[in-house]
Amino acid sequence: MTESAVAELPVTLPWAGDETLYSWCCRWHRLTLNRTRRSGLVLFGVPSAAKVWVAPNPFGHFSAVTKGALGPSATIVRERTVVGSFLALARPAERQRIETGDLLPSYLLSAKTGVALSLRYCSRCAKHHQSTQGMTLWRVRHQLPGVVVCLEHGQPLVEQMKERQLWTVPGTGAVREINVTSPSE
Repeated sequence: MTESAVAELPVTLPWAGDETLYSWCCRWHRLTLNRTRRSGLVLFGVPSAAKVWVAPNPFGHFSAVTKGALGPSATIVRERTVVGSFLALARPAERQRIETGDLLPSYLLSAKTGVALSLRYCSRCAKHHQSTQGMTLWRVRHQLPGVVVCLEHGQPLVEQMKERQLWTVPGTGAVREINVTSPSE
């Protein structure tokens, strides 16, 4: 992708509440009507960016096309991705490399961590976002490790199944409610 193409992002949307970076990318993708690979190329300089929902990367390209309008890369990683929950566990040198974009954020969440992550949402929050924003959102608070209930509505979250290679919003694919009962119940 050429430098001139980097400067031509057609629109930079503001953040919607506590949405994740992946959610922002999904909204942008839907509003621009791009194909999945094209959105990845435009936003991150790589066609496969949609596969890494925990923290699409590289951030240098993303910062350039958004002209920093959404904040510094380090702040986006800490506050708008699940990776922010794991940064404190990283070695200081790795943390700095992740925050500056020299190391992929997904490095912290590789198979060796043993942490199973999935996209999750609250159906009531999704209905609210659909009626107020015109589109459902992935909220940061629902993606945090160990969260299985929406604290706002007191109901189990819904887990999105598959669709990991697409820019997908809540409620647009196969889902299952997270079981929050104990095995003895």
